[in-house]
Amino acid sequence: MRFAVFGSTGTLGTALRKVLKDAKFHTRKDWDVENLKGIESFLESFLDGVDVVINALAYTDVSKAEVERERAYRINVGFPKILANFCEKNGIVLIHISTDYVFDGKVGFYTEDEKPNPISWYGKTKAISEEEVLGKCANSYVIRTSWVFGENGKNFFSKMPLKLLRNEEIYTHDEQIVCPTSALFLAEMIIKILDLPRGIYHITGKTPLTPLEGTIMVRDILNSSSPIRTFKPEMGIRPKVSVLLDTKINYEKPSFTDEVLRFVKTSLS
Repeated sequence: MRFAVFGSTGTLGTALRKVLKDAKFHTRKDWDVENLKGIESFLESFLDGVDVVINALAYTDVSKAEVERERAYRINVGFPKILANFCEKNGIVLIHISTDYVFDGKVGFYTEDEKPNPISWYGKTKAISEEEVLGKCANSYVIRTSWVFGENGKNFFSKMPLKLLRNEEIYTHDEQIVCPTSALFLAEMIIKILDLPRGIYHITGKTPLTPLEGTIMVRDILNSSSPIRTFKPEMGIRPKVSVLLDTKINYEKPSFTDEVLRFVKTSLS
């Protein structure tokens, strides 16, 4: 099978480059997807001979999305909608990456079949993109995941381990319960999803925890002396408990600390 990846310079995209060495990897230099006019012609050329497309491209800044609503919508909904139409017309399988932020986090521990109820604009755009992909492309998968960390990551769990190794001060909180997910583990699992029926799947890390709990765990295994400070994040647009339950796929989840150690080892090599 020939793969193509959108979002190839992000955290998951970087991991997919290691797993799918012969795939086509889209970057902004090829085509800036914020410009949707005429993009079908680009897709015809770029996806020629491709069997499976992985869309890991997204606008993910939760706070900025509340202000840059049009931009977030264009990237998170406009592009996947066009891509889904193209894949349907050309018999290409589409794997679309989504998020735990499609849920409100009031109850937590969500199955694949529960109805999304996002509380942020980012979450709303991702929930709409799920509908567009599944509705427009019969051969499509939606993979919801949570707090992906790894190389080239800009989020908390990507930056925290290396800061701990440098014994830097860490600012964190215990306002959310999540399942941090290794980008490399997720990339490895995405390939296996093709053996399953089309639809929505949840793939996350093994351990539900707060960012504070995760920081303490990693500090201990790295023998770091970093001081840990807590703060109160803006929670109005963030789900309190967004743990995703996987009821449709049976797989062995690696431990959070094992995946952090793998990430650290890879980053330092």
